[in-house]
This record gives sequence, structure tokens and C-alpha cells, in this order.
Amino acid sequence: MKKHKQNDLELYKDEIQALIEKEIIGRYYYQAGRIQASLDNDKYVQKGLDVLTDSDRYYNILNIKPRN
Repeated sequence: MKKHKQNDLELYKDEIQALIEKEIIGRYYYQAGRIQASLDNDKYVQKGLDVLTDSDRYYNILNIKPRN
């Protein structure tokens, strides 16, 4: 049984770490901290920031020509 627990801890390490971080942030920084932390780790927010910082890609998605 002990070996299974150790394997599970290794297998789910990232998920466990994320949950612990959320809990700690929530206790110290309340709702605003939870929201900020979730935005920092949100893959869709990160993808959006990538698009916004790449003007060629941004204009291509909007199907418009870049301004000079």
C-alpha cells in the first residue's frame, strides 16, 4: 500500500502542487489572490497574451493588414 501512495504522489505531483498552492494563496490573499494565481496558471490566458504580444499573428487572426 505504501508503494502505491508513493507512486500516486509522483504521478500526480503537478496537480497536488497546484491544489496546495491555491489553498495557501487563498488563506493569505483571499479571493483576489486566488483569482490572480489562477490567471497566472491559465493556459488560455497565457495563449491570449502570446497572441497579443505577436502583432503579425494578431493581425493574421483578425484577417486585417498591420498598420504602418
